[in-house]
Amino acid sequence: MASRSLNRTRWIAFPALLLIAVASGLLLERLGGLEAFERAMLDLQYRAHLDEGTDPRIIIVAVDQPSLDYFEQDNIPFPWPRSLYNPIVDYLTRHGAKAILFDILFTDETSFGPAVDQEFGAAIGASGRTFLAAASGGDGKTPLPIGLPLEGDPPAAIRRAAITPPLSPLFEQAAGIGLVSQQPDADGIYRRVMPFFQMEQRAIPALGIAGLMQPDRTVEWDRENRIRHGDLSLKTNAEGKVLLRVRHREPYRRVSTLDVIHSEMREQAGEAPVLDGELFR
Repeated sequence: MASRSLNRTRWIAFPALLLIAVASGLLLERLGGLEAFERAMLDLQYRAHLDEGTDPRIIIVAVDQPSLDYFEQDNIPFPWPRSLYNPIVDYLTRHGAKAILFDILFTDETSFGPAVDQEFGAAIGASGRTFLAAASGGDGKTPLPIGLPLEGDPPAAIRRAAITPPLSPLFEQAAGIGLVSQQPDADGIYRRVMPFFQMEQRAIPALGIAGLMQPDRTVEWDRENRIRHGDLSLKTNAEGKVLLRVRHREPYRRVSTLDVIHSEMREQAGEAPVLDGELFR
């Protein structure tokens, strides 16, 4: 009898608990808390599966405070003349970096004049592996072709009417461009990003994957929102976003822009560099 009573209690309790769960979910959704709950659960999963180390193949060359202070002493405020980046491009290229991605927009003319941009463009062209940032929007006069051929029917969310590329002397010499116009989640944290954007029937990669692009290959986007490009295969959601794989507890290795510039200058003078070039190979 006790066993039957217990089973009956379970059968009564289960629908009640299910009803409570459904009601709670609907209430959370109505109050806007369901997305917040999902984000919190996702963050917990990230923390539970993080590795200890970072990928040594990725290095951030940071425009840090010591670099800013150093050039400020010579009356060179930021934004710097773009030719000041030439030693960075030259040093990283010579020492075997596979891709150099500038997370800085070079879309406007500066007071330093076009000759300085021409110098930077020459360094980019000689490098053959330097990718520059572009932004969504603009005056609708985006030079074509831009990006990669696109096949399929991507979601409308990734479409852009115009792209603002780098200035022509830089754009024409770059190995490619990548868009940096991403939107974070409602709490300001980036968990999902668009790996590609669409303009007309062209696919423009996000800057983070621009260095993986093969200019002679098409970007294919199927009805299940799977993207294929060479060896790259990504599955997106209905908005064309992929979930970032946050894999490491420690930040990526950072070196100072100033140290890279001085390394190039010292090596050209026959002296030992500040940073061993093998770091970037």
